[in-house]
Amino acid sequence: MRGMKLIQAACHALAENNARVAIFSLDGERHVAKAPGDGRGWAQALLLKAFCRLAFGCSVPLASLRLVNGQARLEHEATRLRHLAAAGESVPRVRVVEPDCMVLEYVGNTVEQSLQAVPHAQYADFLAPALEDLVRFHAAGHWHGGAQIKNLTLLDNRLYRIDFEEDVGAYLPLPLMQAFDLVLFVNSCTLLCGMGETASVELATALFRRYLQAPPDAAVRAILLRGLRALSVVCTLLSPLRNRRGRSLKRIFILRDALSVVLAA
Repeated sequence: MRGMKLIQAACHALAENNARVAIFSLDGERHVAKAPGDGRGWAQALLLKAFCRLAFGCSVPLASLRLVNGQARLEHEATRLRHLAAAGESVPRVRVVEPDCMVLEYVGNTVEQSLQAVPHAQYADFLAPALEDLVRFHAAGHWHGGAQIKNLTLLDNRLYRIDFEEDVGAYLPLPLMQAFDLVLFVNSCTLLCGMGETASVELATALFRRYLQAPPDAAVRAILLRGLRALSVVCTLLSPLRNRRGRSLKRIFILRDALSVVLAA
């Protein structure tokens, strides 16, 4: 009966907000409703598949990269959340899962939202605990798959991880997924509004350096080196467009520049 009430309230919240994710309250307790997503387009999935093959020699099924089966994604995410919770990781508890909706425990605002009140000069210090937790999470043998700061939340000074839809870890080596987590985390930190390119490179460099001082698995560093070589080729090809496009293109150069500094040490 409780599960049915949660699903009904969740579906109402999603419809009312016309959103894929919505926060709602029931019996004085806050919850998060999540509906299946639309997945990736063919072009983006093909680019990701080609990059994995060319840069790392790994093959990932297009169906996995496209994330088109919404119901399977919800079920996969629920399974991963339960597994990580059993391992003692800070993730939201799964309340109930249905084909069209999943209800999760509310675990606070995202780190991305909290960062909006922080001056640019303090970004590196503010993000340090989240980065150190990523180091710990990886050392425990885990990978996230969506390690952006929009998928990290804070509640009562405790950091939580959310959004575990990706299943590519079933096809790729753990060190590659952990390197991917690190790049996603750093990239998401440098996409914040108001930061210039120089400041973004400095922030990315500081974050990469902090992670690599841990030190990480040697295989993670080797993958970052291999990825840097591939990224350098991409940047060479795109260099004529560097100053003609928006921030989405410049972030490739930001990552390349930061990794070049850190991995050269």
